[in-house]
Amino acid sequence: MNSLDRFFKTELSFEKWHGARNDFLFVRLTDLISSISGPANPETLFEIAVELCHRNIGIGADGFVVWDFATSHGATFAGIWNSDGSRAHTCGNALRCLASLLFSKNIWAGFEPLQIKEIMWSDNVFVPGERSFATLLEAKQINSFGEYKAAVGMGRVVEHRGGMLEAFLRCSSGIENQEWLSRVVAVSFVQLANPHLVLQIAHGCFEHLTPNEISEMGRFLQLQETCAQLKIPLSNIGFVEVSESPSSQPLNAVVYERGAGLTHCCGSGGCAMRVALNDTRKTELKGNLDLKMPGGVIQIGEKANELLLTGPAQLVAQLRTSSH
Repeated sequence: MNSLDRFFKTELSFEKWHGARNDFLFVRLTDLISSISGPANPETLFEIAVELCHRNIGIGADGFVVWDFATSHGATFAGIWNSDGSRAHTCGNALRCLASLLFSKNIWAGFEPLQIKEIMWSDNVFVPGERSFATLLEAKQINSFGEYKAAVGMGRVVEHRGGMLEAFLRCSSGIENQEWLSRVVAVSFVQLANPHLVLQIAHGCFEHLTPNEISEMGRFLQLQETCAQLKIPLSNIGFVEVSESPSSQPLNAVVYERGAGLTHCCGSGGCAMRVALNDTRKTELKGNLDLKMPGGVIQIGEKANELLLTGPAQLVAQLRTSSH
């Protein structure tokens, strides 16, 4: 008996997708409820997310997504859980994968805007909430190898606070590697559906930052006392290289996420970077901002004050849990 068997009374079908190497397990809600052996409540989904996403004893993924298309409610809805079991407010990479999944199953045509409502726990059942937290804009298949390209509306800025470099340097004064700190030229807090602290790195310095240094700074900036000094909630920490002049080359970027650590790609983090960079540029950014994250290149656009995310998605595998 493996560690997943205790959750399910029958086989459970699910799919694994990745968006720029951020990978997710997708399960349809009706399939999950019919297969689960215990109560389908938030506590159980917390445990299932942790077990399924574990890289050694589970399937392995950055997140767990429960989705459904309910004709009775006239809505498409989804809930996203991080690999540590915490609930994610949104996730651009998961949403691009969801867009491609719905398109591949002919549930969605792939070109008409599709509102995604958040799955909620109410009266002992999961139901679509009233709030739409994302809009799927486009999905299309690129080739026969399960590769897609999708665009998602990520919403509007809830709060933006720039000019935080001095406060950042004050709270980081005890860090041993002060040379590292000298590479940071601007700091901003951007609240979208989830919060981000964006550090702009001087041109030419990004390539000298090691994963260990980025992770160390990410952990420091997520400490409760550091957040209190900066007057921000626990946030994703983004690092983006500043370009000296307009260029067709993507900007180097990476994000240290809450609940996940150093990640291959972060779509909402990319959106926050666009907001932060616009604040410090002499002229407003026009068109798409291309960001090169470890997992691939994503594009961040803006239309009618809504941030738009475009990037790759790919079906990795169609899987089943073991049967009893």
